[in-house]
Amino acid sequence: MENQILDENILESQVLGEEQYQIAPIGKRFGNYLIDMIVLWIIGAIIQYIIIGPMNVNVKDIGTNLGLFMIQILVMVLYFTVFESYNGKTIGKMITGTRVLNIDFTKPSAETILKRSLCRIIPFEPFSYLGSTNGWHDSIMETTVVFD
Repeated sequence: MENQILDENILESQVLGEEQYQIAPIGKRFGNYLIDMIVLWIIGAIIQYIIIGPMNVNVKDIGTNLGLFMIQILVMVLYFTVFESYNGKTIGKMITGTRVLNIDFTKPSAETILKRSLCRIIPFEPFSYLGSTNGWHDSIMETTVVFD
């Protein structure tokens, strides 16, 4: 009985001391997506210039395209993993004033963020927002985006 009272007091103090978070609406999420895609496009263009650059390589070559596609995926996963592991924010989230948290509003681990970033590779993942506030990368990893 005494342990039950103690547990209830601890639970109550955590709830009272907890910050209040507001889930980011779909418009903010779309803004994050657009900004991050522009940043990734710029990074990809720089990398492509470095790799193909001034050399006049035939970019219609399937090997070149596949290689560039694999590099783009790697850059995307690294971008989201590094930024969101560090402070829960990508450049898009910094601009829109949002960040990633677990659904219990705790900071996600680096492993969770890496898996969340890998989920973005799922084909048609951006369409997972149709009819939902969270995409597959959030629902699979039990994360969400909140106002900072």
